[in-house]
Parts: sequence; structure tokens; C-alpha cells
Amino acid sequence: MRMFLDFTRPTYYLDVETTGLSSDDEIIEIAIVNDAGQAVFNSLIRPNRPIPAAVTRLTGITNEMVASAPSLSQVWHRIMILFGGARVVIYNKAFDRRFFPDELDCADEVVCAMRAYRVHARESGIEGSAKLERAAQVAGFRYDGRPHRALTDALATRAVWNFVHDTAASVQPSLFDALEPAFS
Repeated sequence: MRMFLDFTRPTYYLDVETTGLSSDDEIIEIAIVNDAGQAVFNSLIRPNRPIPAAVTRLTGITNEMVASAPSLSQVWHRIMILFGGARVVIYNKAFDRRFFPDELDCADEVVCAMRAYRVHARESGIEGSAKLERAAQVAGFRYDGRPHRALTDALATRAVWNFVHDTAASVQPSLFDALEPAFS
């Protein structure tokens, strides 16, 4: 059975918002949704540094909002337990996973929805950006909340992942072969 069709373990969709783009920045929000699209974890996270104004403009998350939020270390154990034995789908795996203490090695598998979408787009002739908002639009996802908030983006990631899966299964069965490398 291919990894893409492995239904023997739970799948979670993760998104984080951070204080910036560099490796020394910190998480300010985490959301995890399950395959049914239900939030199983959704929390602001208190960083050790102030949130830059540019990040507040992008996300709407302020220093005041995170002042009484738990720290990553306070919620990390719960996330580790949740991800044990699970597949975790992240839109930009290389970016998001580096903010976690073990880079999400606690999960059975961590896959990149953006990479799978890029392969799908190339194989299907879909043009345009591979940014989450564009991929979600192609997948038919309608933002109910604000983009660049963890819960909304985790739901968008789920929509993109399911779109790629459903399209590959129903329209282009040979796309499974092209998508296989997207999981490494």
C-alpha cells in the first residue's frame, strides 16, 4: 500500500504562526486539525521575544494577545502524544517543523502538502503560485477566517491535501507515481 493511501494511522494537519522567518524566531500560534476538519488543538503561544509589528500586521496577533498564553514548552508534551504514531501534514514542512523541539520526529511521518501540490500542479498543468492561499483557492477552499492564522491555514492545508489526493485518485491514477517522492 502506498504511503499516500495509508489510512491505518491518524492524519493531522498542522500550521504555525511565528515571530518571523529565521531559525531563531518562535511560534506564536499553533493549530492542529484532524481528517474530519475538527480542531484538536488551537492555541496562541507566548514567545520569549516581542512580536514584530510586521508580523502583527500579517497575522493580527499582538503581544497583548499572547501575554497570558502558554509557552511552547507548556503544550509540547500534549502535541508529542497527539502526534505519536500519526502522519502530520504541513503545508511548508521545511519551515514549520524547525520551530519544534524535535522537529516533529515524534510523529510517525511528516509530509509536505506544498511539495505534493507542486507535483500535482506541474502534472496537471495548473499555473500560478504554490503559496498556500493560491493552492487553497485551486482546491476550492474558502477562507472563513483570516489567512495567516494557524487554524484557518491548517484547514486550508487539509483542503489542499485532500484536493491533491482526490484528484490523483479519480482523475489521474498515474499521479500517485509522481507524488510518491513528495513524501520524503
